Amino acid sequence: MTLVNKEQHSKIATQRKFSQAALKYQEHACVQSRSAKILLDHISDDYFGRCLDLGAGPGVNTLALSHKYSQVISLDLSLSMLEKINTNDQLLESKTLKVCADMDYLPFKDNSFDAVFSNFATQWSQDLPKLLKDIYRIIKPGAKFYLTIVCDGTLIEIAKAWQAVDKEKHINDFVSPSDLKKYITQANLDVKNYELNCHKDHFLDPLSAIKSIKQIGASNMVQTKMKKGLMGKSSLKTLLNAYPKSDIGFDVSYQVAYLTLEKSQ
Repeated sequence: MTLVNKEQHSKIATQRKFSQAALKYQEHACVQSRSAKILLDHISDDYFGRCLDLGAGPGVNTLALSHKYSQVISLDLSLSMLEKINTNDQLLESKTLKVCADMDYLPFKDNSFDAVFSNFATQWSQDLPKLLKDIYRIIKPGAKFYLTIVCDGTLIEIAKAWQAVDKEKHINDFVSPSDLKKYITQANLDVKNYELNCHKDHFLDPLSAIKSIKQIGASNMVQTKMKKGLMGKSSLKTLLNAYPKSDIGFDVSYQVAYLTLEKSQ
């Protein structure tokens, strides 16, 4: 299998998983909701013009962005996600455009946007350095890129639990903060704000913690063998017994970088 085919296979798998989760995504995406509220507060008061919501999902931030910008372009790889965006509201109907496309191949002209907003999406890029350079290309001079991205240290509890079962790697490699800063520099984007926060979802039992990944469509981040016929009862028991327990239950950690980037004028 060629590298291109592997990339295509990964994209198809990602698209399918998020499409399956479209109906209940908002119900289970608790950390994503918290990070979005924080990121929305980072938007400066001088907002205007056209904003790209990159990895918009079912439009959980569409209404908030439509109050800040004259037009919102909601882009997502999953058509099923985009179809969940509620445009019955007169404001949304007039100000929102849906685009089903791959973030690694942005279908926009140079200097098209006054802002880009992306919450919990860019970790799905197959080429983050290229994506950041493409963001630089499509935004206008002086425009800002408001970004949260999942970094190294995410899903650490799930990784530790799997170590008791086998030596295989069961979570994706997430970008390190140092590499992230390097890619931003290479893209010629200026860092106006940078924060690194650890958010946690809490669950009553380890199985619910592991299944929470599937409920937001991200189950192929975790290379589990929990599908029927691929994992015995003994291995499952070992996995669940090894899951770290905190004072308040069983956590799923997300290491999240918050950034405000700008294209120099």
